[in-house]
Parts: sequence; structure tokens; C-alpha cells
Amino acid sequence: MNSTSASVLVLVDTNILVYNFDPSQGEKHILAARICRELLAQDRICLSTQILQELYVTLTRKAGIPVEIALSVLDDLSQWLVFSVDYRAIRDAVVIARGCRLSFLGRTPRRSGEPAGRGRTLDGGS
Repeated sequence: MNSTSASVLVLVDTNILVYNFDPSQGEKHILAARICRELLAQDRICLSTQILQELYVTLTRKAGIPVEIALSVLDDLSQWLVFSVDYRAIRDAVVIARGCRLSFLGRTPRRSGEPAGRGRTLDGGS
């Protein structure tokens, strides 16, 4: 890994986190667990309040995990960089996407006020 990639924060999408906690997902679980382990070891993982909220809903409603356990998972994940998805972050993402001719998917791969180009988004989409 080069010094540039070491400083890049990676916004981990809800799907990656769900796959990480769900062994029944087979290959997706194995890959997500590896990604999360590596990013945590490199101190490069970042999350958003929206991702934590989506994870809680998915764990409790879809996976049937008890509230206490889901809350413990959120408590653990909150130790990493978590940024609030506020209007400024959304607006900045729209402007960046428009300026780069990218599709805006509702993802904000940087903290509001953070220089562009410092983050990436990993999602679990097929």
C-alpha cells in the first residue's frame, strides 16, 4: 500500500456492515469481514449517522437481532469516525457529483467541510 492510500478514509456502506455481521451471506460475509478487518486495522474506516441508523433497522427488523445486541454493535462502531449527514454534506455531494458528471446516489463520502478527494465509498451492491 502506498502512502496516498493509507490516508484515504473509506465510507463503509450499510450493506457491507450487514454482510459482515451475517454469516449466512456466505461469500459476501467472508469478503465484507475481510474488508472491515483491513480497514479497521488501518484506521481508515468511516461511517455516517445514516449508515448506523440503517444498520440498526436492518439488524433488528430484518435479521431479528435483539435491540440490546444491535445497540452494542452501534456502540462499538461509534468508536470510529462517524459524521452527521446534514444538509451541507448533502449539498456538497450534489455539487461535487454535478461538477464531476457523476450520478448522485445519496452517498456523502466525506465529512462536511473536508476537502474533496479524501474519501471513498464501499457498498455491497451487486
